[in-house]
Amino acid sequence: MTVLDLGETMEAASEPAHLEAVVRDVKRLEPAISALHRSVLALTDLYVRNHVLPLSALEKLLRRLGHDEVASAIAQLRVMSSGLASAGASLPDKLKALQDARAALTNDLTRLASDPEVDAFLTGFATRGSIRLSLVTPKVLAWLEEQGALDQFTVQPID
Repeated sequence: MTVLDLGETMEAASEPAHLEAVVRDVKRLEPAISALHRSVLALTDLYVRNHVLPLSALEKLLRRLGHDEVASAIAQLRVMSSGLASAGASLPDKLKALQDARAALTNDLTRLASDPEVDAFLTGFATRGSIRLSLVTPKVLAWLEEQGALDQFTVQPID
C-alpha cells in the first residue's frame, strides 16, 4: 500500500464501507510514516553534527580576526539547527534554509583570505568541518601563527 494507492482509494470511496477501508489503510501506513519521520530526524541530526557543530573553532578564529559578521553567520547556523527536531511539517523548508545559509557561509569565507592556500583551508574547514593535512601548507601555518590561532586546531586520524 502506498500513499498514491490510498489517495486513489479515497477518491473512489462512494460508500461508508469504502471509507472504512481507507481508515484501515491509513492505520497500516502510520508505522511506516513514523519510521520515516524518525529516519529524517536522525539524518538531520547527523547533518548538524557533521556540518554545523564543527564550525565552533572556526567561529572563534573569525571573531579573533575581527570578522564578526561571518562569525555571526556561523552562530546563526547553530541557532537554525537547534530547532530542527521540533520543526514538524516545516522541516523540509527549515533544512533548505539551513543548507542555503551554510552555502552562503562558504561563499563569505572565500572572500576573507588574501591567499589562495589560506582560502582553501578556511573553505575546506567550513565545508566539511575538518580538513586533510595536505591543506595545512606552510603559508597556512604561517597565517594561523600570525593570527595567534595555531592552538585552536588539533590533528586527528580518520576513523
